[in-house]
Amino acid sequence: WQRCLDELALNLLQQADAALQAGDPAAALECLRRLQERAPWHAELATSMAGAQRALCSKLEERARELEAAAEWLPAAAAWLEIIRLDPTLRSAREGLLRVRTSHGAEL
Repeated sequence: WQRCLDELALNLLQQADAALQAGDPAAALECLRRLQERAPWHAELATSMAGAQRALCSKLEERARELEAAAEWLPAAAAWLEIIRLDPTLRSAREGLLRVRTSHGAEL
């Protein structure tokens, strides 16, 4: 039983790493969430999840800024909110959402 779990964990960690290397942090997080459901005590889980989450927030932040630059206010606000949902401590996301709401709140 433990050996099967170890193999599953290794497989999911490898899939997550491959997804990160391919530039898909959302897929990496999904693999890691599946691992968390099956083996929440796994030694590499917390570190791997934090790295994937940082990568996803960075990618979303880039997208939110692009949306702002294109005057796509509602999608920009949604992107900032998603980042805040992932990491409520990110000051840049809170500032981005505030910027969009302050400047274009009537359009939201």
